[in-house]
Amino acid sequence: MLPKVELVRIRKLSEVVDDSILFLKQNYRPLLKAYFYICGMFWVAGIASAMLSQTQMFQLQARGESAFSYTFIITMVLVYINFLLTTLTTLSYISLYQQYDKQPPSVADVWSYVKYYFLRLLGSAVVLLIINALAFLLCFFPGIYCIPLNMLIITVMVIENAGLRYSYNRANQLISKNWWTLVSSLLVITFVNVAALVLICIPVSIIFFLIYFFAHMDDKNAFYLALSFTVSFAQVLYLLPVIVTALSFYSFNEQQDDNSLLKRINMLGTTTAHNPDDLPLEEY
Repeated sequence: MLPKVELVRIRKLSEVVDDSILFLKQNYRPLLKAYFYICGMFWVAGIASAMLSQTQMFQLQARGESAFSYTFIITMVLVYINFLLTTLTTLSYISLYQQYDKQPPSVADVWSYVKYYFLRLLGSAVVLLIINALAFLLCFFPGIYCIPLNMLIITVMVIENAGLRYSYNRANQLISKNWWTLVSSLLVITFVNVAALVLICIPVSIIFFLIYFFAHMDDKNAFYLALSFTVSFAQVLYLLPVIVTALSFYSFNEQQDDNSLLKRINMLGTTTAHNPDDLPLEEY
């Protein structure tokens, strides 16, 4: 049996991805239990709303009207709230896991963290979303740069129990020399998620094909409904990018701490310039 994942240590890119998957494998039961308990209502509502929105879109297009409706707006709001709750639930679980010495926290403990951080995270996420949108409008590349930065800001906010200003400064400090490392880790885990999404698509497509065959549904409608259901259902896969960001945060943090520790070790046994006969000046 593999040992439990040690969160606080320096990792290479491949180790971040491997340990993220291993962490999910070792904690999938308590983590998914917390996820469905806290995010389940929005997850189910998002799936139902997405399918209803897709059906209404077909009807509006058939009448030659605009495809956008109030159902589409509700779907986007539900997806966004579920996205925030998924992020917050996962980070709260990881933070408590570290505090409890690699023991899985209870749902009640995770829920208490989610309640404490939700409004702070919601307000900060809106601010970061506006900044990111402006960055994309002004120039495409700053918007790309801000995506992993924003994920790291939210991670710092939850794990270090900090405000938006401190989290922004801290995340900038950590990511300054590690942007490509974080982006590469997120890209690799995105490919893993896409592969998992394809595997989910196969049984869903079979089910909707049978519905199309027996209910004489339009094949185009059946395809888009299957796609809408699969994408909404697969929101749970967002757990992995959050875990990758958290492990990257611990790794970047340890790199900085190790650098300062090495400086203190190098200072051991040094003497002051003014009194060379004094006892060695040691720092701990």
